[in-house]
Amino acid sequence: MKTLTLLSAATALLLLNGCSTTDVAPPAQYGTIGDKVWNDANANGQQDAGEAPIAGVKVVLYDGAGSLKLDSTTTSSAGAYLYDKLIAGNYKLRFVAPAGMVSTLTGTGSGLTNSDADKLGWTRTVTIDVSKNLTDTLHVNTALDAGFRPQTSYAKDVNPILVANCAFCHSETSGAAFAARVKHVNNYANAKGIGAAILDRVSRAQGAAGMMPRNGTRLSEDKIAVIRRWVEDGLGE
Repeated sequence: MKTLTLLSAATALLLLNGCSTTDVAPPAQYGTIGDKVWNDANANGQQDAGEAPIAGVKVVLYDGAGSLKLDSTTTSSAGAYLYDKLIAGNYKLRFVAPAGMVSTLTGTGSGLTNSDADKLGWTRTVTIDVSKNLTDTLHVNTALDAGFRPQTSYAKDVNPILVANCAFCHSETSGAAFAARVKHVNNYANAKGIGAAILDRVSRAQGAAGMMPRNGTRLSEDKIAVIRRWVEDGLGE
């Protein structure tokens, strides 16, 4: 796991003059930031039993404003990362999403470890105060984690729901009576164009005006959540 030492101006000057870092006394105390990255299979933002770690995720360390890159590392086979030689100050992390994955929603479960990364992978600003006791999270913070889940797609996730519940009115083979209706089953381009409208219609209460499926049973909350994630993930194919 990667460690980082932020050099003082004096140390940097010695290095420029050919002195080894072994000749320079390190700061008396360092702070620590670390934890893990995991596959949030159920997209609830919590590290649940059985959810696997993700190796090779890039974790970039920035200053507290998130404007100056200080260093980067990648997660181990156990999904772990660590910066354990930090001087006092403010920091932010950015977890870079693995290919085909997106940062999960932040969890809210009481007593559970929740993802600290927002939709773009950024954490909040974290303060390191080396004057605190080693048991203080301001000195050693090993609870900055990130959950990622597969990006929701139309073909794999959404279209099966539409086929099962909406094909009668909205497929390419609908009867002449529905010819003027938008056909979004088995037609990604059309579905993408009205993704937000689809979500709005299926989210309406049972029996409410405009609820879809029309004259049918409202989709389960799990199915609605899939369509919502598809919209939030950018309406991927």
